Amino acid sequence: MLVAGCAHQKPDARADVPDAVVQYFDRLDAIYRSGSTPVDINTLFDLMTRDVRYLHTAYEADFNRETWYTAFSRIQSNGGYQEPATFCSAITNSIPGDNSYAIQYAPGSVSPGGCVPDDDTRMLVVFSLREGKIARIEELW
Repeated sequence: MLVAGCAHQKPDARADVPDAVVQYFDRLDAIYRSGSTPVDINTLFDLMTRDVRYLHTAYEADFNRETWYTAFSRIQSNGGYQEPATFCSAITNSIPGDNSYAIQYAPGSVSPGGCVPDDDTRMLVVFSLREGKIARIEELW
């Protein structure tokens, strides 16, 4: 299916990605949208191990589960998440590894065919999984 104005874009490439990673993006998108609640944050963290680690190289972020949860809660309570209802994260490519997955993704908009990237912006994140849960997330953008 071609979406008007986006014929050059690849479709959302979620088929080969583990369910926990797909759900991570879906649940993260729900948090980013206007009107999200603490329940949305709890639902996201249900996908993660107790000792999950979140790293973001460019921002020098290194969060454990508690500090990351607190950061989400603080931003949410300050009204920091205001994306429109059509906001989504399009998975544009993936490379599997040994219990790890490198995911290229982009901000996008919900369309009848799924999530379509809004522009040429691409970001890279590596997920490490343990027993079906997310144990480590490293953003590399």
